[in-house]
Amino acid sequence: MVYKMNESIIVIQAEATSPNRTNVVFWSHDRGTAKLRMKLVRKNGIPQSLPEGTTVPIRLMFKSATAEGGYGKHDYLATVEDPVNGIVSIVLEDNILGYVGTVEGSVYIDFPNDRSLDTAGRFTFYIKRSPIDDSTPELEDYYFNGFSQTIDKIEKILADGKQEIDQKIAESETQIEAKLKDTNDKITKANQDVATLNTNIDKANDRIDQTNQQIGDLGKLKKMYSNSIDFGDYDYSGNPNLFLNPTFSDLSSDAKINTPVQSFVTDNGESFTVDLTAVTGERIFYINNLPTLLKSTSYTYSIEAKADIDLPNGIRVRPVYIDENSKTQYVFPTIIPNMTTSYKRYSYTHTNLPLGYLNSNFHSLQFYFPADVPRTKITIKYNIKTEKGTEATPYQPNLLDEPYCLGKAPLGENIADPKVKFPISSSSEVIYSKKALEDFVLGETYTVTIGATKPASQTIRVYLAQKQFSDFKPVEGLVDTWVATVSITQLGENAKGVYLFQTPNTSLGSCTIKWLKIEKGDTRTPNISQFKYFGEGLKDSNNPNDYSWDITPEYTEKGLNDSVSLTEPQSVDGTKNFLETPLVNGKNVLVEEKPLPYEAWHSTGTEQTGISNKARLIIGPVATTIGAKLNRSMKENPLTWNSGNWQATANRDCTLLVEGLVRYQFGGSTAGQYGYITFYKDDAQTSSIGFAGGVGINETALQWKHGLHFSRIFALKKGEYFNITFETQDGKKLDFSQINTLHIMEIES
Repeated sequence: MVYKMNESIIVIQAEATSPNRTNVVFWSHDRGTAKLRMKLVRKNGIPQSLPEGTTVPIRLMFKSATAEGGYGKHDYLATVEDPVNGIVSIVLEDNILGYVGTVEGSVYIDFPNDRSLDTAGRFTFYIKRSPIDDSTPELEDYYFNGFSQTIDKIEKILADGKQEIDQKIAESETQIEAKLKDTNDKITKANQDVATLNTNIDKANDRIDQTNQQIGDLGKLKKMYSNSIDFGDYDYSGNPNLFLNPTFSDLSSDAKINTPVQSFVTDNGESFTVDLTAVTGERIFYINNLPTLLKSTSYTYSIEAKADIDLPNGIRVRPVYIDENSKTQYVFPTIIPNMTTSYKRYSYTHTNLPLGYLNSNFHSLQFYFPADVPRTKITIKYNIKTEKGTEATPYQPNLLDEPYCLGKAPLGENIADPKVKFPISSSSEVIYSKKALEDFVLGETYTVTIGATKPASQTIRVYLAQKQFSDFKPVEGLVDTWVATVSITQLGENAKGVYLFQTPNTSLGSCTIKWLKIEKGDTRTPNISQFKYFGEGLKDSNNPNDYSWDITPEYTEKGLNDSVSLTEPQSVDGTKNFLETPLVNGKNVLVEEKPLPYEAWHSTGTEQTGISNKARLIIGPVATTIGAKLNRSMKENPLTWNSGNWQATANRDCTLLVEGLVRYQFGGSTAGQYGYITFYKDDAQTSSIGFAGGVGINETALQWKHGLHFSRIFALKKGEYFNITFETQDGKKLDFSQINTLHIMEIES
């Protein structure tokens, strides 16, 4: 490694001296290469030896208008390069290179026998801006790089203390056992009778307490929270589902990057069909990004499928992963060893997932059809399940995953810095170093959750308030989600400090933090802005159909803020909230069973002048919806429109009716002899949904207007685009065009 290095002599003495002006200049572009080396000597010039366990803290100070006292402080634990000759060094972190000016340093020594000294060695150096640097690294008022060394010392102290405590306990146990034996020899039958009587009294008291608790619980409603109440008629008596909730868009030709499957695989809504009669040779595709599973655990995989003919050798459906050599490895041969012409649910139990699977960042369910599989059609349902245990229980969706994010606790407030932009990728030991919105409090417990990827060799560790730390563990049933719980027992100088490190520092790799949530308490809640619904029930159940569901006040308030004027007089319709809605077979009697399909009417769009072939028409704002008309809950809009309202993206699979009326005005020789409306599902306007309406004239007129009705029913996959396009002859244009009315309705089978 190449370093820009300086070596200074630090003399240990009692006399005060002026700082050693080293005349060293480091530049802002010296990232990771600015090294300060110091030789510690006594007053007589003899090197100061540094016995094992000695640490050498070095404090760097610089002027800062935002820091307390007007000076920023960066603390380092120096690397001991030569303990015999007292040579130590530090490499400046990037976060101080944003400073321009004089930096003053001071050197201290902490010996392993709890003695310490201030060397009185003071030195100065300069930092200047490199001409090549357009931006300045972020300058922090306080920084400490010595967590790893501090933890080593703490662990040694704990180990020594544990040994001493174990010895004292052993001595005490010997004495206690001798006294107990002497006492037991003196116990009489009367004592035994008294003990028996006391036991009977305790049992009676326990039964009374239990009865009182049950009586008290009768008046307490149990709560559950979710972002969707489309729970279906599934049997929720079995184990929770740890597989994701797949759709056709989740099928991929590649195990690393989601790539659409080829045309021999088609979607049927609740299932997909693989037509092997249309292809030759082997075929393979995947469902990627499977949720995390845990080590030393038994899991049962189940899937429902059928074929047009009996397949005695089945097909290969199995979990796979990409190993460290970029090769695909399977965990076990297949879930489906044979297949019949009727739907059947197949299952396979596997215990102790291989280490390679647990350490890989690429987990998929592979669908492999060898060349020797007979050419037939195979249909597989999306109701795939992974569950903990050795038995397959009835299917239910993964309620931890989207769109549910289900939980039994209200959302915890995220006190992480909201101004930090994610994702953050880093190969350094320090991945994240910021401040929380408030001080961490002694005695409190905090739960930290991240969305992250990391190398298999690395562990991500969180420090709060500089002193307390915990290692992140995977969250079972979610993708790339990790959680750590930290109890605050002491505070460092930076009581708001939040630091994410990767460890060990001998095998650093690329880590990416996608998001961060810090909340008070020991319960993890989803990383979402709000729950849309809450449920209440008389018993603590994992079956969401045992609860009566309503819209959360927070979601209602947001809807009102978005639709009700805060400055103009306005009337707002309201409905009474019947808290204890009756249930029959777990279903609401007085509340609609599920939201209505999305349906909206739009008002007049923007007038566009001088538009030519392939121009996208601009829609108007929503005038009303079917939910507003009927005062019913309605599904969210499946289309997300861009800021210009001329193109939308499907945020889920859907089938739509789109119809409306558009005005065209043609004028003179610049106008074409026809104008069409065509729907497209891509940004390049090469993939047509189809013709939706048109108008034409036999010869060029001076000026003519037309009101054109357009209409079409079509399906969109999640991620596909939708735009309403004007088409005419190349080189011709309209005087103006405007969408007068627009109706969009989702059609459900």
